[in-house]
Amino acid sequence: MGLASAGAVAELSRPRDLIVQFQLQSHAYRFMLIHQSKALFPDGFGTEAEELGEHSSHKGPCLTVLKHVTKPTEEVMEWLQSCHLHWAIMRLYWLEDDAAPDVQTLVEALSQLPVPDGPVRLQCFPRNLEEKIGVRVWTKLPESWDLQPVGFAHLLDVVSLDDGLRYFLRKESTLFRSTALTPPRQANAPSRAPGKLEEALAMAAWTPPPGGGAAIDAGAAPGGWTAALASRVKAVVAVDPAALDPAVIALSNVAHVRDEAENAGAEIDAALRRLMGRGGEEGEAPPPSCDVGATQSYAVAPQVDVLVSDMNCHPARMFEIVEGLLPRLKSGGVVILTLKFFSRSRNKTWTAAGVAASLGNQIRDVRVAWLMANTAYERTCIAYKV
Repeated sequence: MGLASAGAVAELSRPRDLIVQFQLQSHAYRFMLIHQSKALFPDGFGTEAEELGEHSSHKGPCLTVLKHVTKPTEEVMEWLQSCHLHWAIMRLYWLEDDAAPDVQTLVEALSQLPVPDGPVRLQCFPRNLEEKIGVRVWTKLPESWDLQPVGFAHLLDVVSLDDGLRYFLRKESTLFRSTALTPPRQANAPSRAPGKLEEALAMAAWTPPPGGGAAIDAGAAPGGWTAALASRVKAVVAVDPAALDPAVIALSNVAHVRDEAENAGAEIDAALRRLMGRGGEEGEAPPPSCDVGATQSYAVAPQVDVLVSDMNCHPARMFEIVEGLLPRLKSGGVVILTLKFFSRSRNKTWTAAGVAASLGNQIRDVRVAWLMANTAYERTCIAYKV
């Protein structure tokens, strides 16, 4: 009851609930939505997710519970620590179904368990429970229970919920190591924006095709998404009249088309041909506004595998621009667009059906997600070319 066998690695012998604590209430909500989408979490991460406690759109306890998790504890910790959501997570609490109505009952229940084979750290929610019940718990438990905030071998999770104090004792190796609670920034990246793209690509389950593939980044400046794509594919055409970061433009598999995307079709095609090594009619040269190097011949441009845009404009305007680029995307290719709004709220008017209607019959399987790396004013559209 509430304890992995002493000295053993904490494994799930039966389904348990996992409570995830965030810094922001909106992160708890987004985490729930991502779990419900079934687009990212592997099997065994719970049958459902739910926000806990009284909350509004922006305020609350910042908790989400994953119910009936069947994956082993250490596998869950390893996955969460390495996935694109890890930076937003503060703490994890594993809970048995058993609940103690008060501290005295909790002490009695713990006293019936095998004595842990090393020091124990108390981890509570709300946090002030650690001070309130810490002394009471440890003065009433047998002396062989050793409470230590550092140098511990076990964690005792205690969470106050409507049904009482729920708890679980587990190995130190399953402690979640929280980070800076901000989206990670890639080394030498011109912005934090690549975090959105990495999370979206993970949700899209996209991997580079054999040979590397190609991508178009519309509205690319200063080049955060372009650089992230360049690390994944053979060729990236960045389209933006503004300058790219020098480190991005210096990448050998990046071509910068300095024009508005809706006016740059020929230049995009020329850049793709050059980067993908496609030849063409003798004497046909790239337009002068395209930073693609010396004059060379070109043939029909190859299609790309990924079309993305993080440009700062209203979604309706973005759809107009992207619609003209969709013919350059392969069938089955992924579309990732950041939709930017002018107000904060959980509910936005752009639904998946609305996006599909805006882009005609060229795309399928449209999702509009509120990624962990999105701001409160953003959503991300993920879709695939018909």
